[in-house]
Amino acid sequence: MVFARNADDNLASLVKQLDKLVADNKGKRMKAVVHLIGDDKTQLEETAKSFSGKLDLKEVPMTVPTEYENGPANWGLNAQADLTVFMYKGKKVTSSHAYAGDDVSADAVKAIVADVPSKLLN
Repeated sequence: MVFARNADDNLASLVKQLDKLVADNKGKRMKAVVHLIGDDKTQLEETAKSFSGKLDLKEVPMTVPTEYENGPANWGLNAQADLTVFMYKGKKVTSSHAYAGDDVSADAVKAIVADVPSKLLN
């Protein structure tokens, strides 16, 4: 589960890789969703639609959560993070990644994607 404040090249790279991983791991029940968060719900909805269309996503939906400013309160997202990724099995979070500012980078995307195989259900 991805929460992102910016629809930029790093998010595009992450989401395209997740889309392929989900397609390649359907038998392991892998799923992913991207939630855009921020101040302007209408703009977020427009961005989600255009960004997902531009990326031609097949498996990963892009949405705007009801609590769009900082994500769901009960998830405890860091309001300073520009990109937060939770991985979970069943209903248990098994890892999380959070990045702000310049820390949202190609290296961050690489670290997130590298963490995925160990979280797949067998």
